Amino acid sequence: MAETIACICGYRGPGIADRQGTVCPICRSPAKNLTGPAGSPVPGQPGAGPPGSGSPWAVPPAAGPSFAGFDAAAAPQPGAAVAPGEKPTKAVVYRIPCPRGHLLKAAEAMIGQQVVCPSCNEFFVLAITDSLEYKQEMQRRQDEKDARQAEQWLRWSIMAAVFVVASFIAMFAIKFLWR
Repeated sequence: MAETIACICGYRGPGIADRQGTVCPICRSPAKNLTGPAGSPVPGQPGAGPPGSGSPWAVPPAAGPSFAGFDAAAAPQPGAAVAPGEKPTKAVVYRIPCPRGHLLKAAEAMIGQQVVCPSCNEFFVLAITDSLEYKQEMQRRQDEKDARQAEQWLRWSIMAAVFVVASFIAMFAIKFLWR
């Protein structure tokens, strides 16, 4: 069983044995062991205690969809003061799944940043093209395009049918007029 580690980059999970000791598989920096090879806590190691124990390596458990490193105090607060004559801007929040499928919520300011999924410790870059809102908008646009194309094909088929019927009527009229 691999040793569980906590790294300063935010990763928490199994470490990789290296000649430097146990290292983080993400950033390759030396990491502090939370558990030994048998899975028991390593006494005296920072981060060995439960989250919130004052250890600088302790990583608190995720309470819900959020991002490691997100500073809630720096985010615009709802109901913030707006200058007279200005429309209040609504903070845009995107729902972006991590590579393993956990749904996370990200403010627009976080797009393009590398984050850690609090559920699976997977590192990934927030891309607006991965958000559910973007995919829904692209699906809506594709549906509208398909509807316009279907309507256009219907018009062309009706015009072709009218042309065929008019041609048959003209052929019968010419046949009876030439007698």
